[in-house]
Amino acid sequence: MRDAHKEALQELISTDNAITRHFDCHAWVHVPEELGCASISGYTVRQIMEQQKAKEELASTSEAPTEEVLKQKVLEMLMHKRYLIVLDEIQFIEVWQQLEQVFPKISTGSRIILITSEHTCPFLKSSSKAIFDPVKLGGLPSETRGVLNSLPLYLRQCLHYFLLFPAQFEIPTRRIIVLWVAEGLVCQNELESDEDVANRYLNRLMELEMVVAKREKLNGKFKACQLKEHIRETLSTTAKESRFFQDTPKIIYRLVDHHGTIDSCFIQIQGNPKTSTSLKNYRNVLSFMSFNTQEGNKPGEDLGNFLRKCISAGGFLELRVLDLEKVFRPKLPEAICDLMLLKYLGLRWTYLEHLPRYVNKLLNLHVLDVKHTYISVLPRSIWRMQYLRHLYLSETYCTKFVGCPSDVSLDELQTLWGAFIDENTYVRNGLDTARKIRKLGLSCRSTSSQNSLMAEQLKVINRWISNLELLEVLRLKSRDENGKASELLLEPLRNEKLSTVYLLGKLEPSVVYEFPENLLDITLSGSELNIDPMICLEKLPQLRILRLLAQSVVCRSMRCSKGGFPQLKVLKIWKVENLEEWEVEEGALLSLKFLEIRACTNLKMLPNALQHVDTLQECMLTSMPEQFIDQTKDRQPELWAKIKLDPSADQEQI
Repeated sequence: MRDAHKEALQELISTDNAITRHFDCHAWVHVPEELGCASISGYTVRQIMEQQKAKEELASTSEAPTEEVLKQKVLEMLMHKRYLIVLDEIQFIEVWQQLEQVFPKISTGSRIILITSEHTCPFLKSSSKAIFDPVKLGGLPSETRGVLNSLPLYLRQCLHYFLLFPAQFEIPTRRIIVLWVAEGLVCQNELESDEDVANRYLNRLMELEMVVAKREKLNGKFKACQLKEHIRETLSTTAKESRFFQDTPKIIYRLVDHHGTIDSCFIQIQGNPKTSTSLKNYRNVLSFMSFNTQEGNKPGEDLGNFLRKCISAGGFLELRVLDLEKVFRPKLPEAICDLMLLKYLGLRWTYLEHLPRYVNKLLNLHVLDVKHTYISVLPRSIWRMQYLRHLYLSETYCTKFVGCPSDVSLDELQTLWGAFIDENTYVRNGLDTARKIRKLGLSCRSTSSQNSLMAEQLKVINRWISNLELLEVLRLKSRDENGKASELLLEPLRNEKLSTVYLLGKLEPSVVYEFPENLLDITLSGSELNIDPMICLEKLPQLRILRLLAQSVVCRSMRCSKGGFPQLKVLKIWKVENLEEWEVEEGALLSLKFLEIRACTNLKMLPNALQHVDTLQECMLTSMPEQFIDQTKDRQPELWAKIKLDPSADQEQI
């Protein structure tokens, strides 16, 4: 491992808030080879003691402590803490065998990182709780360049696209994948969707350690990714050589507004160029992105003027991508309707209040993203966007579909997320004509005066869902006019590819009893199940994540039987206020890593069997009664060592 990488890792461990919050103590010990095997053990434990500010205790003793005394002190110090210890340059298996005795055997979610330059060390191949894999790291620029040049053209272009984003920018995986597709960087494949191919490209770049995954989700997937900084300079050179950004100063393919970076684009957006000649240089631009996140109206007005002048001067007519995410209320000019080749319009987090009517001319859009805006009404032309694949809406502000022409064409729609449904929404012969949906998120609201109409609407939605053979992710919410959970009127789900379900609303027990066996992630809220859901949920062989939120269960007891939940890693039980007893048999929940109990105010105690779940790393207790916490501490010491308290969090979750 190179010194630069060690320094970066050491700085991360010392300064990263997530690490310092998660681990009670940490130490980095460089193990000198010249000490010899016999002396390394004593040296290491002394270093751990000193780094944990325990040297005052050592200095106060009249005699130098023996190695055995030191080991015992370290063992006692770490016994009930979650620690992170890095042992740098372990060369001999005998050294590790000695040091292994210093660390407590109980499972507290602690971590030990071993760094060695000897990739043939025997303990790398031996069985242990963690598998040590040799890590490929970037080398010299010449080495990096060689790897880049060996990549196929399509992967190099996808990698170059990361350079459009600022350094250290964490790019949502959702965003980079659809951008690649919209730009045409993905090789089409009859057996896979373009998005699946793009996802495969991204995974390959991660395997090559050119891109790093960021913000891991509970299901093991990642929300974001980031270009490895050590390859940015070399990558910039190869992008320039391949003319990825521009062919000549007058033929530009990709344009970015990095606010504060003084370049021609920034100058033209912020002020008025003397002539429109330079704007004609943008006639070949395929992608335009802005990262100007200043508040106030001026940035949006300046950007709108720039777009208007560019398009009027003949620029941007080849544009495929217009990504203005987080630009505050950009003024989209009427000239935008001339962008007939535009495939991606990104307006997420712009807080726009409406889409201009002339957007209805953009019939070639593949992606329209208005999530986290104040847009409440979609243009009628949305029904005729026959190439539209991904539509992200603002659930909070109830973005509505209006009207419905007879020539509806949503045949290519794969993502519909955050759509608001009331009794007037055209679901029958409208939304339900979209049969290729993979990711569906609907928020339904009924009013007391229209209950019967909304009930019929929910039945139509149910039939639509049952016909979605490609459906992978479903989020379905049903609330009344007061915001409380109401009837979902859902029938048992039969979708074979369904992996993730979020259901908010009252359910019949049969829906839970007949969940598809391939489900990985289940969230229930407001279900008001009067039966123990664990009886059926524990039999799902692939289930990894289970969240039982407010009023999902109204029964007083739950039981997890032996062998139940064989793959479950995350369990959250929030605001299940009727729950008094929860029993877990030994042999249940054998893969559980994280447990959170929140505001279950009548629960008497945690199941004793949880003390014997070796995989459990953390148990979070939030807004629980003091008596419950005291009882857990007194009666379940092994479990208490894994518990984290979060008394401040008391947000409403339904």
